[in-house]
Amino acid sequence: MLTIKDFNRITFLHHRGIVPPSPAKEGETAVEKRFVCTANMKLLEYGYVMAYDLFEACCKAAHTGFLEVWSELYEFITEDSKAVSKTSPIWPDFPNDAMNASLVELYIVNYLNYLSGGVWTPDSDPSRFCKGLDKDHLPAAKQIPACTEDEIYRYLVQSVTSKAPLSPDEQNTVKMLLSDSGKEFLDKVMSLMKDKDIPCKENLALYVSYIIHRPDWKSQKCFLDFKSATDVLRLVAAMSGQDVSLAKAPRFRSFTRAERRELLGLLEHVEKDEGFALRPEQFKRLGEKLHPSEYAKYFPENKAIFDKVRNGIKIETYNSKLQELMKPPVNAELLTAHLMLRPGMFARYLDFALRSCKDTTAMEDVLFRFISVCKSVEPRVLVQLINHFRNRNNPVQLATGKANGAASKVLDREVEPIPEDICNRVARDIFNQLWQVLRAEDTEPKCVYLDPACHCNDIVFPDNPRQISSSLRSAACGSRTRLPEGNVLRAFLYWKASFETEAWDGVDLDLSVAFYGDEKVNFVFYGNPKVESLGAIHSGDRRSSGKNGAVEYVDFDIKKCLQNGIRYAAMVVNSYTGEKFSEMDTAFCGVMVRDGMTGEQFEPATVKDRFALTTESGQLVMAVMDLQKRELIMVDRTVAGSLAYSNVITDYQPTKDVCQYAMQLKSLSIKEMVGMRYAKFLKDGEWDKADVIISDAPEKFKTLASDKLVPRIVSPYDVPGIYDVVFGNSEAE
Repeated sequence: MLTIKDFNRITFLHHRGIVPPSPAKEGETAVEKRFVCTANMKLLEYGYVMAYDLFEACCKAAHTGFLEVWSELYEFITEDSKAVSKTSPIWPDFPNDAMNASLVELYIVNYLNYLSGGVWTPDSDPSRFCKGLDKDHLPAAKQIPACTEDEIYRYLVQSVTSKAPLSPDEQNTVKMLLSDSGKEFLDKVMSLMKDKDIPCKENLALYVSYIIHRPDWKSQKCFLDFKSATDVLRLVAAMSGQDVSLAKAPRFRSFTRAERRELLGLLEHVEKDEGFALRPEQFKRLGEKLHPSEYAKYFPENKAIFDKVRNGIKIETYNSKLQELMKPPVNAELLTAHLMLRPGMFARYLDFALRSCKDTTAMEDVLFRFISVCKSVEPRVLVQLINHFRNRNNPVQLATGKANGAASKVLDREVEPIPEDICNRVARDIFNQLWQVLRAEDTEPKCVYLDPACHCNDIVFPDNPRQISSSLRSAACGSRTRLPEGNVLRAFLYWKASFETEAWDGVDLDLSVAFYGDEKVNFVFYGNPKVESLGAIHSGDRRSSGKNGAVEYVDFDIKKCLQNGIRYAAMVVNSYTGEKFSEMDTAFCGVMVRDGMTGEQFEPATVKDRFALTTESGQLVMAVMDLQKRELIMVDRTVAGSLAYSNVITDYQPTKDVCQYAMQLKSLSIKEMVGMRYAKFLKDGEWDKADVIISDAPEKFKTLASDKLVPRIVSPYDVPGIYDVVFGNSEAE
């Protein structure tokens, strides 16, 4: 059963706020204001502070109610810090002792640590690094606003009905809310969902799988949204705990007779040919679990088509004809005529159709045909198309899987070229059509205010949320955020794994930083732990040992890097023992700004960004820092190569390629997408006239508002919120 603590964890995770304690009732002991002030000062050490509305609500609460909420908030904020503080790098007084050591000493210490199974470390006085935070160098704190339970309902409905598929983190949250909630909570959700559509079929499958075991699930109209056999296949995958994107063939669990009958009944009344023809092996496996022959009397269509895939009988479909038309020599005119019958398929094969043309005149004809039907294509797909053609001729092209975790591979360029002017025209014409689709929903012009502090023009609109890792600020590949003031950056990595490997008696993750300049390349990792000219030092090659996990750091000096011809620093994580990040109990990395700080090695108040490592991979480039512009460029891409025994040197070329790929992207920004939907960008001082405010600091507008009605405020890193702002209820024609 969900508790208030569960609700607060969700509001803090997605809104950086909590539900405040109730006001003190008659006879209850009110909390003393000094307790609230003391708690606020404690939060300040971790880079947070109560917003005024939360502070005021806490001051009016009962003593016991305040302590309960405070303990929960403190737990959420300090989880990472407590985990990291339980362990230390090989050099206990890092970076002082490591920087003063010679290279020979660094190598010897790493070697002895390996021989001891990660137990031995050099002696050091621990009192030297337990001084606490230097308040004179305290960074700007992030305010924690008060939230209501309505935020939970809004988040849930917004996530499920989003046109974007849920990220793994969002899937876990939605599952907890729907599967573990009480009847009253679920009834409220059902009433809110009654008139809502679920356009994304992956979200539909997950939503139904979370509630199908509940007594009142049959009353849900969402069953009418299942249109194809593939939709049902996604549902069965979700019920089996498998990937609903179907990027990998799911392994189905066994079903009860009641479940088999319900699923076969659902399958009987949807379009089946296309799905069965596209994924015959998956449906063959599904038939082994559903036993359609037992229900042939009730569902004869199911029996017939399952017999076809089991016996290898070809199913004639739209797709089978399409495959014939795509065989060389391709007749572009016949191909596009067939594609026009299904605009969504036309979008998928537009690049192929253009490459099949003999000249630019034929390409222009293909583009004209697509534009004539593209308003029937899902808006998110049009966004992906625009990004594709904006970046089609970039020097580095990567192939990535649908789901986050698939290795990124450099594409060979041995494909038919498409002239740059044609690519630009395709992107521009689709952009104009998408603009018309999004504006068509608005009967009255709407205004938006973009908080200048967010730099929304530098944040990429997430056209595939599945590829975004959970972080303090979830952003798509190519997004750029500002690095705070300070000259020393500290990359950090923490992991914990409860299992042991045969070879190493522990899981070994490696943190590395790759440095790039016009003519210079350097690396700091376990094999090269110190580069004095860059002010760069590695904390030591720590192996996971014991229940507390392990931590590694890399410090480097921005000024020294620039003075020595280095402009970019890439943060890289490798699983040396070959395990996937998804197999860890927990794993995360990030970057801190450490200038003027005298506190502990992991100081949460200095954390710029923190990223969860949850991918089905063990090689990852998390981010690139542009030291000259003081920007953090999100990469969040895995690297293709051998998993075990890999490092930043053995994976030099794919690591460099992934970094270059992220830095060259010209994808649609949040500002561009919001500008399609909203007629006017408001200037500073006009935010109170906005229908929507895009900001990562909602508290400052609530403070400025006083008694005014506050417009809707959405963070640029809130993916479901941004999708709702941009797409709203807009549907393809």
